[in-house]
Amino acid sequence: MTIGRGCLLGAFVLGLLALSGCVVDGPTKPEPLRPQPVPRETTHPTKLIVSPLSRVGVGSMGGPSIQLHLDFRNADDKSTKAYGTLHVELYPPAPAGGKDSKAAQPLAQSWDADLSDPLANALMYDEMITRTYTITLTQIPQWLVDWWDHHGPDIKGQPTVVVQFTPKPGSDDKVLRATYSLTR
Repeated sequence: MTIGRGCLLGAFVLGLLALSGCVVDGPTKPEPLRPQPVPRETTHPTKLIVSPLSRVGVGSMGGPSIQLHLDFRNADDKSTKAYGTLHVELYPPAPAGGKDSKAAQPLAQSWDADLSDPLANALMYDEMITRTYTITLTQIPQWLVDWWDHHGPDIKGQPTVVVQFTPKPGSDDKVLRATYSLTR
């Protein structure tokens, strides 16, 4: 054997030794395919509910307000998002007794909110916990604060909030309406 062949044989043996010490890490079986998330279909709201979470807030930072929680439901009665505009009306309590108690109450105040912009819509929607839109209605009338605080003249009954949702133009959604009596 010549020196050249000996070096070649030595390099070959060293190569085999190096390769025999290599370990390939990884699973012995291939991992099963993970299911891919299915894109969420947008569902159309078919019902509007004013949540009992709605309340009058007199100690809030921006002054007295109504915290209105709105729940839109689809045909499967599951909470869903809604894109469009809201019109909210506040009516005082009906007068106690008397022949005029069934008469229509005068509108005390109204507000509008735009849910058609995706960013504004996302900021008003609580997807993690309540799955409701929270709309803060500010500049509420003083009689509502007095009613809530049990101050001033004795106001019997409960103020009523009427909410109307008008879908975004070009949408297949329908106009939805809900009425809610505020509680203390």
